[in-house]
Amino acid sequence: MTEDIDSIPTHLTTVVEARAITPGVRRLTLAGGLERYRSAGPDSFVYVLLPPPGRRELTIGTDFTWTACFAMPEEERPVGAYYTVRHHRPDEGS
Repeated sequence: MTEDIDSIPTHLTTVVEARAITPGVRRLTLAGGLERYRSAGPDSFVYVLLPPPGRRELTIGTDFTWTACFAMPEEERPVGAYYTVRHHRPDEGS
């Protein structure tokens, strides 16, 4: 199981826009760091990691693994949510 989750591709990117579509739905625009991202089709999704509460920066680096994430103290561990990929515009970097 550990090998499975550590083989999931990860991309360090930036949220450049967050817009509330409805009270329970947000649309994010991500940019940068997505050169290796490949869509898996019309039902593609991403898991977006955000800094833990009270922090402005992520506490992970480019050597990120899920195993290391799960081993982090809770106050340092990023929080996250799944998002459906609506558009992938590699020519625009987002």
